[in-house]
Amino acid sequence: MLALTDLHQLLLVKFCFFLFILFGAVAVYRRWKPSVFLLGFGVLSAAAYFFLIHGTKLMFWGLTADEVTIAAMYEIFAHGSVFLDFAYSALPPFYPPLWFQGFGLVGRLFNWNGVQIAKVGTMTTLALFPLGLYAIQRLYARYSGAVGGVLASFFGAIFVLVVSDWDAVILKPYELVSATLVILWSVCLMSDIHRKTMTKTRVFFYGVGGGVLFLVFYFWFFLAAIGVALFHLFTRPSRKMYVQFVVIGLIVLIVGSIYWLPLARAYHVSGAENWQLGFFVKDWIATHSVTGGSFSLKAVIFLGGLVSLVCLRKSVYIRSLLSLFVAGYVWQLMGITTLLLFSSPLQESKGFFFWNRTILALGAAYGFAQVYEWLSKKYTFTRFHHQTAGVLGVIFFAPTMLFGTFADTPEVQEVRTRAMTLRPGVESLIAYLQGQERFSSRRVLTSGVPEVHAFIPLNTFLYFNQHNSHPAAHFSERLRYVRELALQTNPETFSQMVHQTPFGPIEAFIFYKGVSEKYPVYVVLDNFPNGIREEEIDIPRSLFDPQYFDTVYDNGDFVVILPKQIQPE
Repeated sequence: MLALTDLHQLLLVKFCFFLFILFGAVAVYRRWKPSVFLLGFGVLSAAAYFFLIHGTKLMFWGLTADEVTIAAMYEIFAHGSVFLDFAYSALPPFYPPLWFQGFGLVGRLFNWNGVQIAKVGTMTTLALFPLGLYAIQRLYARYSGAVGGVLASFFGAIFVLVVSDWDAVILKPYELVSATLVILWSVCLMSDIHRKTMTKTRVFFYGVGGGVLFLVFYFWFFLAAIGVALFHLFTRPSRKMYVQFVVIGLIVLIVGSIYWLPLARAYHVSGAENWQLGFFVKDWIATHSVTGGSFSLKAVIFLGGLVSLVCLRKSVYIRSLLSLFVAGYVWQLMGITTLLLFSSPLQESKGFFFWNRTILALGAAYGFAQVYEWLSKKYTFTRFHHQTAGVLGVIFFAPTMLFGTFADTPEVQEVRTRAMTLRPGVESLIAYLQGQERFSSRRVLTSGVPEVHAFIPLNTFLYFNQHNSHPAAHFSERLRYVRELALQTNPETFSQMVHQTPFGPIEAFIFYKGVSEKYPVYVVLDNFPNGIREEEIDIPRSLFDPQYFDTVYDNGDFVVILPKQIQPE
C-alpha cells in the first residue's frame, strides 16, 4: 500500500517532468547555450532519481542480483583496501576497479556504506553525463573534427540517454559511461590514423586515455579491436600505422597494469576458474532487431541511426561508427561459435545494449544534423520556426526521460516498498558486525546473507554467487570443502577441518538461524545452459559443540559463531 510520504516523493518526480518542459521552453526562447540546457536536463534527471529512492535503505531493485556485488565493491574500497577483492581479501580485484575505487574513496571521506555510494554514483552520472558527453564531443571535434558539429553533439548527448534503459543506467552507470567513451576514443583514433594526423603526442594521450578506460571497464576494448579491424579490412595499412597501433596498445597495457598485473600474478600462483564468462542465458543468442519490433521514439532513433550508418558511410566518422556497430554482431557470432563447438559462452549479447545503442544514437544525431543543414540551405527558417520546433522537441522527448513514463510503471514505483528496509534481523546483525573492529579481517563462512556485503567488508571463505566469485579463489574447491564439512558427524573432527582448510582457517560463521537443527549455507551455482540454480548445504548444529565454538551473537534470526581459538573482541 502506498504511504502518503511515498506519494509525495512520486509527486516530486512528476514535478521534475513539468519543470523540464518549462525549463526547456525558456531555454529555447532565450536561446541558451546547449551546455546550459544539458546541465539542466542532467540535474533534473538526478533530482527525479533522488526523489524515487529518497529514504530507502537498499538499492533500486531491493539489493538483488548484481546489485549486491556492485554495492560490495563500493563498500570494500570505502572501508577496506582499494587493492583487495570485495569477497576474498587475500586476492586483488578481478573486476575493473577504477570507477568503484574513485567513488569508494569519496564514500570513505563521508563514511558512506556501499548502498549510499552506489546511489551517489548513479546520481552523479545522471547529473553530469549529458553535459560531459557534449563537452567531450566538442573537444574531440576541436582537435580531430571527427564527431560532427554542435547540433550533432547536442542531440547525441540526449539521444544516448533516450535509447538507454533507465533501469540499466541506474544499476550500472559505469558501463554507460565507459561504453560511450570507448566508442568516441575508437572513432577519433580511427579518424586520426585515416587522415594521417596522428602525432607522437596524440599517440601518448590515446594510450593513457585508453588505459584509464581499460581500468573502468575493459570489455569494450574487445569490441573496439574488432571494429578497428573491420574499419581497415579493405585498406592496405602502412607499417607506420601498425607501429602506432602497437605503441598505443602498449601504453594502454602499461597504464592498465595497475589492475591486470596483480591479477595475472594471482592467476599464475593460484590458477583460475572463470565462472563469470560461464554464465549463460538463452535470450543472449536471440536475434536483436534494430527497432525492437515496435514503434516508439527509441525505435525512430534506432532506425534513423541505422539509416545514417548505411547512407552516410562515406564520412569517416560514420564509417567508424558502422564498424563498431557491426563488431557487436561479430561478437555474438563468436559466442555462438564457441557455444556450438566448446559449450563455452562469451556473454554473447553484451554488445547490444549500451554499446550498439550508443552507436545508433550518435549516428542518428549526426544524420539529424545533416538533414537540418540540408533543409537550412533549401529553406529559410525564421526564429519563430526554430522556437516552435524546439518547444515541440522538448514536449516530445520529455515522456522518455527518467521523470517521464519510466516513473509511472508499477515496478519502478514499488522501489518505495521493496528497497525501504532490510529483512528482519539483518539490520541488527549488521549493526553488531560494524561494532566489531577486526571482524572484516576474519575469514567468514556465511549462510549467504548478501545484504551484509553492502554494509561491511567481508573476507568470505565462500562467496555465495559462483559467477561473481574471484577466478583465483577456486570456488569449486571451496564449495566441495563446505559440502565435506556438512557431512561430518564428530564435533572434534569438524573443528579440526575448520582450522585446517586449504584456504586458511575459517575464523567466523554467520548463519541464518531458522527453526531446524541445521545451519543452511545457500549458494547460487552455474546451471549451463539454463542460467543458474540454487543449492542449500545444511551443516548440523550439533557440530558446533561449546567445547570448540562460542556463539557470540544471536538475535533470533541470525547467529555469529567463533571457533574457540578465535577470541571475541
